[in-house]
Amino acid sequence: MNIADYILLVLLLVAIFIGSKRGFFSALLGVVSFIVGVIFSINYVDWTTSKLVTHMKVSTIMVVFVSFIFMFVLVYIVAKLLGNLFYKVASLRPLGNVDKIGGAVVGAFQGWILIGFLLFLLVLLPLPDSIVAKLDSSFFAPAMRGVVPLIYEGTAFAHPQSPYLIDKIKDALKAKPAEGSRRIIDSSSDDANVKRIIDDMEHYFGR
Repeated sequence: MNIADYILLVLLLVAIFIGSKRGFFSALLGVVSFIVGVIFSINYVDWTTSKLVTHMKVSTIMVVFVSFIFMFVLVYIVAKLLGNLFYKVASLRPLGNVDKIGGAVVGAFQGWILIGFLLFLLVLLPLPDSIVAKLDSSFFAPAMRGVVPLIYEGTAFAHPQSPYLIDKIKDALKAKPAEGSRRIIDSSSDDANVKRIIDDMEHYFGR
């Protein structure tokens, strides 16, 4: 274990604590919302990027990064609102200590998914080699990061036209500004970074 593991472990413990406070049903709604958010953000990242790339004066990579966050947050909020509505309509009641224990367990899953998604997003960023090395040699980071393709490709029945994570990333990174756009980016630098990201994605998540 290295310093990255201790940081990730602290974040996971925070998620467990929050889950125990929220209770089983509330934490479960959070997990479902996270899973739906991950699936939708990946499945529509290429579409979202193609819409935003013309209007954002940053590299395509940053547009992909923003697209992931935008879609994840949007879908999470909608799913959470629907879940809370169901929670109220169903009149689910707390289960006492069992509720707290169940919430802690589910909170661990929720924290694992969220941290994994954040680690996945970090692959898009030009991190210092020292940080990349710490994450790659970490005990927790590779497993947490691996939850993203596990969720997306494990639910391929819901998106049979685009079952593989790496293909969606490649499609998103190929997005180009609309003809006539004034968006000017150093394409040589962008292309080099895109190649680096694709190589890293294939190394971590390639099939």
